[in-house]
Amino acid sequence: MTAVDVAPPSRTSTPTLLLEAALFQGAWFACVLGAAHDVPLAAPLAALEFLALHLVLVRPAGATLGRVLVVAAVGCLGDALLTRVGALHLRGAASPWLGLPLWMLALWVAFGATFDLVLRRLRTRLRLAALLGLVGSPLSYLSAASLGALSFGTPRALALASTGLVWCVSLPLTLALSRRLDPSSDGDATDTRDGTPHVR
Repeated sequence: MTAVDVAPPSRTSTPTLLLEAALFQGAWFACVLGAAHDVPLAAPLAALEFLALHLVLVRPAGATLGRVLVVAAVGCLGDALLTRVGALHLRGAASPWLGLPLWMLALWVAFGATFDLVLRRLRTRLRLAALLGLVGSPLSYLSAASLGALSFGTPRALALASTGLVWCVSLPLTLALSRRLDPSSDGDATDTRDGTPHVR
């Protein structure tokens, strides 16, 4: 498997995107199930493994790591806000300087890597990103809750609405910041029908 230069993104094939999405899903389950079953090392190990595999797919590493840090920072701030207002109750001991358990930090690090490939197309589609944040984030938290990694404050509907509103703003913001770190790319131009570059 050869590395994919993230600029220009038109070289990114559909199989590569699917592979990255599957690898992230595996990391997500490892982080969430590790939290639910009190296996504290599962999350950081899974996140580091996913990040290492991601760096095999893309380059340069420095730009990727910069985006990962930005996404992790915004993600942790969003979850810290949600926990502070009582919308979320995360399983596991919270770090004194972060206010979140290690598994959630690891999960945001892994999620940050997806901004290079899987979420690249959303960089110029911020309205769609806002909609995905509004609808998708409550579904993700619901899935984590069903596996035992977190619980919601009461009333539950208000807690879910709070997560959606936070990520309706945070996801487009994070994508915009990610795009500023990589101004040479404005989305992925891969033709998903045959995997060949589609020039706009």
